[in-house]
Amino acid sequence: MREATTRRRYSWEFALIGVTVVWGFTFPIVKCAVQTCPDINGGLGLASIEHPTTPLMFLALRFAIAAILIGATSIHTLRTLTRRQIRIGVVIGLALAGSFIFQTFGLQHTTASNAGFLTGLYVILTPLFGAAVLRRVPPGSTVAGALLAVVGLLLIASPSGFGIGLGETLVLGCAAMAAIHLLLLGRFAGAAPVRALATLQLGVVAVVCAVSSVAFERAPIPTEPGIWIAMGITAVFASAIAFFVQTGAQRFIPPARAAVILVMEAPFAALFGFLMLSEHLGGRGWLGAGLILCGMLVAEVFAPAREEL
Repeated sequence: MREATTRRRYSWEFALIGVTVVWGFTFPIVKCAVQTCPDINGGLGLASIEHPTTPLMFLALRFAIAAILIGATSIHTLRTLTRRQIRIGVVIGLALAGSFIFQTFGLQHTTASNAGFLTGLYVILTPLFGAAVLRRVPPGSTVAGALLAVVGLLLIASPSGFGIGLGETLVLGCAAMAAIHLLLLGRFAGAAPVRALATLQLGVVAVVCAVSSVAFERAPIPTEPGIWIAMGITAVFASAIAFFVQTGAQRFIPPARAAVILVMEAPFAALFGFLMLSEHLGGRGWLGAGLILCGMLVAEVFAPAREEL
């Protein structure tokens, strides 16, 4: 039984690493949907975007598409949800909405590489918040892995000159909300069926962003093909599939440990920022990416045989 449980946990952990690749890839894509990037490499029609959409409009449409895709496969389950389960899904969704709103606005004012670095700070915020709020101290392996990852994140940021401007401040807010989302999901991932809980989260983000867009942006629905390509990629792969995987994975992986795995998003964001937007990290930056990987391995290899969820 223990061997089967271990194999299942490893399977979810590898799936989470796949999610970080997808999320890293979408940093430059989202940046170019909300800010012109005429020199982007890789096609996808992003270089031809002349009138970028607004952040809240982009998020509203992206998460609405994702919620519909997953919701269509779980209509029966959604109808049987209790009020408690719906409340749980709404609260988790609000944390997720806050994370993406901060991050998308921040991408208008900082590089994709720096945004990936700052978002990754949830690797240390998650165990800190968990210890403070839930009164649960994470295992020493997770703490050591998180510290290695934070050092790596600092190295990634330093080649481009780390400074706290508007964009950096907004993405720091994203990191805090991402940590809260991880803790909530770790606590309540088993409270409702996976697809239903994922649908609720995505739907809440779509509604919050749509209402906010109507109130503050009053932007038209985008018509340029490049924006819809970006929206389709992020909706299907980075939202519908990714959050289904994360919701399922956190039934078996504790929040602090999941944070150490998900911080791989930062070096992947830097990699795709380099390939697509010619953002350079330098030797120190790539050393930082290596330390993040080491942090994840330390948290995994030296983890207790049975870690409390």
